[in-house]
Amino acid sequence: MVTTNNDELYSKLLMFRTHGISRDASKRFGKEGGFYYDMQYLGYRYNMSELHSALGIHQLNKLEQFQIRTREIGNREIRRRENGNKRIRRRETGR
Repeated sequence: MVTTNNDELYSKLLMFRTHGISRDASKRFGKEGGFYYDMQYLGYRYNMSELHSALGIHQLNKLEQFQIRTREIGNREIRRRENGNKRIRRRETGR
């Protein structure tokens, strides 16, 4: 899920979710008939189900908590590396 208030970015993201195809209604049918799809970008198939959309919207309420936790982990790793410990630690079991 992506959120933005940038109209240009929003339009581009819409095309990425449909394989990069522009489906402008005025260009859909050519003079000889048939369909016309303009491949603007290499895209992906990013259509979410209603369930995934609902979960994503609910998770937005926790966004600030996620950001705080991510910063805590990042800062801890930066401090650890500044102290010369460049090894990757294993997660302790039983957590």
